[in-house]
Amino acid sequence: MNLKAYGAVALLLVCSIFAGGCSSGGGGDGTPTTTPATGVPLTGTTWDLVLYADGSGGMSSPIAGTAIRAAFGEDGQVSGSAGCNNYFASYEAGESSLSIGPIASTERFCADPAGVMEQEAAYLALLGSAAGYTADDGRLEVTDASGRTILTFTGVVPAPLRGTAWTLSAYNDEKGGMLSLLAGTEITAVFESGGQMSGSAGCNDYFASYEADAGSLRIGPVGTTRMACADPAGVMDQETAYLGLLPEVSAYAITGDVLALSDGAGRTLLEYRVIPAVPLSGTSWTLTAYRSAAGELVAPIDGTNVTAVFGDDGEIGGSAGCNLYSGPYRAEGSMIEIGPLAVTAMFCAEPAGVQEQEDTVLAHLGAAGGYRIEGAALVLTDTPGTTLLEFAAA
Repeated sequence: MNLKAYGAVALLLVCSIFAGGCSSGGGGDGTPTTTPATGVPLTGTTWDLVLYADGSGGMSSPIAGTAIRAAFGEDGQVSGSAGCNNYFASYEAGESSLSIGPIASTERFCADPAGVMEQEAAYLALLGSAAGYTADDGRLEVTDASGRTILTFTGVVPAPLRGTAWTLSAYNDEKGGMLSLLAGTEITAVFESGGQMSGSAGCNDYFASYEADAGSLRIGPVGTTRMACADPAGVMDQETAYLGLLPEVSAYAITGDVLALSDGAGRTLLEYRVIPAVPLSGTSWTLTAYRSAAGELVAPIDGTNVTAVFGDDGEIGGSAGCNLYSGPYRAEGSMIEIGPLAVTAMFCAEPAGVQEQEDTVLAHLGAAGGYRIEGAALVLTDTPGTTLLEFAAA
């Protein structure tokens, strides 16, 4: 879906949820006419819905499997997910007063879970009727004109830039809009404490230096591996567009678990979300790339399955592609030691090259000196920090 940047003009469905009709909420020049009061608790905060007025005089929790969020930006715009669609509106807030609207949203239809569209309509209608609020100890209660609590949220703690695994949700199409990623692709970013940025660009891995300070961010130059991916169609064009935007970045802002990178003109270039991390131990990991004898990261041979499971008892085991292996491991902080490993003694002739791949993988496991988890990805490195093996959580 091509989502135009949140602002006064919505090029998708712009529909007022409450009386007053459809409107951009802006002046004649397209700029918002409402801005939040400075210093109020809402400005620059993000909230997750936990209760909403259900129409019978009580409060109900959101349907399991749905996430409803409100982010109150410093630009006078509130935006988030209503459970199925994304929404956005202008807002004004005082010490205890709050007004929102008109509300615009995208126009997807979600069938699962049952009742999600009715819940979304109820939430947006309640948000549009907001007249006041109280924010205290990580809890936000929104009230209507009669003073009745209609929405209750809990605060979302902003994720740190460094050390967080980010996945790209949208990128600038250089025509004033934001594009979602191609189905079946993922673009990631990790800003390490040593001033290095790395991740997957959708096909190739990339790496770059960066400098970040008080909201400013500079990235580059950018280097990549040199694989070519044919599926899905357009993945290489998407990768090229993403990598081309990175050097244009000059600022960043984090709202809850959303990271926005912008250029010097304030134009949003890239939007990411936090990748929830999975634990090292107890997770079944499947190899996605390994460093070849030529020094390049390559995908495993088709038809082979290389796995690793780190047990809570300090034992690692799995398949090396042909043989099974097992042995001790020790992980402390970001450091890891693996082995010595015991390996079964089968010989596999097919697919071609499987034994050579197995020898390389086992050697890399024994040489591992560090690791990091980027959401659902595990990266094993040698002591200097060179990537040896990359796994994905099964």
